[in-house]
Amino acid sequence: KALELRPQLGRTMFFLAAVQKADGDYDGALGSLAVVRRQYPRDRVVLNQIARIQFLQRKYAAAIETLKAVNAVDPEDVQMHYTLMLCDRGLGDTAGTEREEKLFRRFKADESSQAITEARRRLSPEDNNERQPVHDHESAVRVEGK
Repeated sequence: KALELRPQLGRTMFFLAAVQKADGDYDGALGSLAVVRRQYPRDRVVLNQIARIQFLQRKYAAAIETLKAVNAVDPEDVQMHYTLMLCDRGLGDTAGTEREEKLFRRFKADESSQAITEARRRLSPEDNNERQPVHDHESAVRVEGK
């Protein structure tokens, strides 16, 4: 129904891409993600999904090029480093694989720290929202008391 109402809506196309990817329709998923990328060219979640699909297609060099765009947005993006590690491994680049594995391990979430940050996240829904891989941003500024 969402596709009928607003077929080019970024969110709709992103979730359509997820379904296409799960169904193995990688070309379809890349087409849907291209629509989203045109709307949000620096969205690292979208870029990471594109790179992941390129990796699954064994288009390692193309995935690395896509991941360079993620790196320009967030050089500490853990998903980017993980996918780069896999692409370098696929290309037989041992040095690149080792470098990316070190960076992946460095930026990977410390699961034991979740208990430490839990109280803060409960107090600040906005901060907790930001740490979610896919999340919403309020489109209007809220005025206190309204």
